[in-house]
Amino acid sequence: IILSAAMAIAVAILSDYLSGRQTIWSRPSLKIVVLFIGILFCVLNLAGIIFTSKGMKGSRLAQKIIERMPFHEKVRGIYNAVYQYGQKPKLASVALLLSIASQMFMFAGIWCLVILLKIETLVPLNFLLAISVGLLFNAIPLAPGGLGVGEMGFQGIFLLFGSNKGAELALLFHAVIFIIAIGAGGPTYLFSDISRGKEPKILRQEKSANETYK
Repeated sequence: IILSAAMAIAVAILSDYLSGRQTIWSRPSLKIVVLFIGILFCVLNLAGIIFTSKGMKGSRLAQKIIERMPFHEKVRGIYNAVYQYGQKPKLASVALLLSIASQMFMFAGIWCLVILLKIETLVPLNFLLAISVGLLFNAIPLAPGGLGVGEMGFQGIFLLFGSNKGAELALLFHAVIFIIAIGAGGPTYLFSDISRGKEPKILRQEKSANETYK
């Protein structure tokens, strides 16, 4: 999501430079959003480079930073996963491409909701930036699935682009997500090995393969 927002900002800045306009910098509030996304993108990439370096895995500095973070056990799990991806560039590249592809499908679905709500003030480039920022708000873990927080974030960012239907879009987006999660995810879980207290098949196969290899 942050990558999508950063790409939208980069394209918007390039477009302004080539056309001689200052569209993206015309309003202070929008300028703050752009600067926030830019700084967040740079900080996260820099942190990723530092913390996935080989010398950081067992370093005391990394462990001290993690221990001081809220929910440090979950943070440690995320850090270990990121570190493992950092040591496998090919696998990390595939994961990044799959992530971008999945995000594009989600953005395409939200664009259909934009058309359904007849939101006509957003051009595709502004849409990509607005949706990316709105989804960042939606990801704040204050309520299940971003309910309430997402509506507030979408409403605020959409107002910057001249639309007052951000909350309606977020509400419709949440409704679709919950319908899909319950309609498709519910039966899948009920008939899965996990719901019956069994170990997932993929883990059993992996253990069997490891035993055969040994």
